Amino acid sequence: MSLRTITHLIIYSSIGLLSSHALVLRTFDATRHLRFLNFPDNPTHNTQFLHSSHDLTGVGWFIGNTQRQLTMVSPLHYVGANHVKIGVGSTIRFLSADGVLRDYTVTEETTIPNDAGAASDLFIGTLDRAITEGDNIRYYPYLNLSANNNYRAYLNQPLIILGRTVTGGSGISDKVTLVSSETTEPTINITSNYTVASGNNDDSYYQAGDSGSPVFISHAGNPAIVGTNSLVGSNTADDDDTEVVSFTNFANFIPHYVVDLNAVMIADGYHMTKAIPGSTNLLLNHTPPTTILRAGHSFNLHMALQNTQATVAENIRLTSSFEENTEINAISASPWFDQPFTESSTPSSRRAFIDSRTESDYSITLTIPQEGSYSYSITHSSDQSPPVIQNFNVNVIESFISWSAGLLDQTSSGDDDLDGISNLLEYAFGGNPQVSSLLTEEGSTLLLPQFSNNNSNQSISYIRRKDHVQRALSYSLTSSTDLSPGSFSDASTLISASSITSINDELEQITYSLTSSGTERFYRIEVSLDE
Repeated sequence: MSLRTITHLIIYSSIGLLSSHALVLRTFDATRHLRFLNFPDNPTHNTQFLHSSHDLTGVGWFIGNTQRQLTMVSPLHYVGANHVKIGVGSTIRFLSADGVLRDYTVTEETTIPNDAGAASDLFIGTLDRAITEGDNIRYYPYLNLSANNNYRAYLNQPLIILGRTVTGGSGISDKVTLVSSETTEPTINITSNYTVASGNNDDSYYQAGDSGSPVFISHAGNPAIVGTNSLVGSNTADDDDTEVVSFTNFANFIPHYVVDLNAVMIADGYHMTKAIPGSTNLLLNHTPPTTILRAGHSFNLHMALQNTQATVAENIRLTSSFEENTEINAISASPWFDQPFTESSTPSSRRAFIDSRTESDYSITLTIPQEGSYSYSITHSSDQSPPVIQNFNVNVIESFISWSAGLLDQTSSGDDDLDGISNLLEYAFGGNPQVSSLLTEEGSTLLLPQFSNNNSNQSISYIRRKDHVQRALSYSLTSSTDLSPGSFSDASTLISASSITSINDELEQITYSLTSSGTERFYRIEVSLDE
């Protein structure tokens, strides 16, 4: 692509010849050509604005110099002209669709390189926080009409041209060309021409202060960004170099620099959005927990999101919805980016892209405080694929943590009811830790182990939970000959027979017949918990 020769090239800046309505319109009409009324003190949307049928809420202005317009290309990023960056710490203001003024702070501005690796006249900026759906401020896709630098499809297209002080006009795209000036390095531009002698009343050409404002082409009824205003050239009559016959508008051509824009945005989990996204298919491979899930204990949900097609999936979104009392502890995924969440919220993550026929791992760590059957859903989508919702269920059993949650002393050695029986033994043998009693909670069976010595036939019986394995409870018979500290040891070899009697749906009684060892012994049932 060759460099076009331009005469009387003028660079936009904050100085120079200004007019009261910024963009020069063939026939300026404030009612038709101003995006807002009462700007900037008390702006409201002008319903009679030339381009009012398009949502332009994502075009904001620099508070320190309200003539500077900047355009959102993601919920977090905006673009403008490099020769008029507004600076880190600056404030950008937007008027939302519902008429609310919203301010954001610039945290970073990055110059986009040209094809030679030098600075182009395009830059991308980052806000201090992402614009949310509830903010009612939109961001814009870029118009992706062609690939391989074949830009003929962009020519002869009606343009939506915005300028400083929220002025708007029109034009027709003419060329995509390489342009440089004394203050800007070579940059690919899309141009439009303004003929002085005749034309449409909405025709416009740039002047000082218009730099950075966007140029759109309407696609499927929505604005798609193709440029940011860069500079203007005046063309004179062949026989009189003082007679301007036309002006040429030059706008930094966004589609040419998408790869470089993406390289900046990917660090925050975004890609430029395509106006014509194409399609692909995302497949969620979900791995349910294989271990027993106990209330109050964390567990992981593992999944992998796979792009099954040859098209790259961009701006992937993955949202998990859990029942209200689910605690979300952590999200482990790279390079996924998490929206801030609290334990009671719905976690949402994003990723800039998943390449064709590859997958990305994603894991959520959860805690569910109480037993029960719980449902959750995972929703995934991308610019190239519609939202898909998949529903799952997990079963959570009671644990010592959930069983003791209402007690003042929730430790295993606690004894709220002061009956001399610790919480762990109440839990293992089916007692009620809040009622002083030597009986199980069902009320008819002795809670603690019982020893029987009948005509030299010795036995010991105790209550056991039927689901003790799932609860990680273990019961073992130990004995000692003298009750000295540390003298109890395994006595399973002294069990000659055992029997199990069901008490109810939850409890059973275990009876061990014991072989006499000829030595006086003390027996006990030891309980351990390994949740």
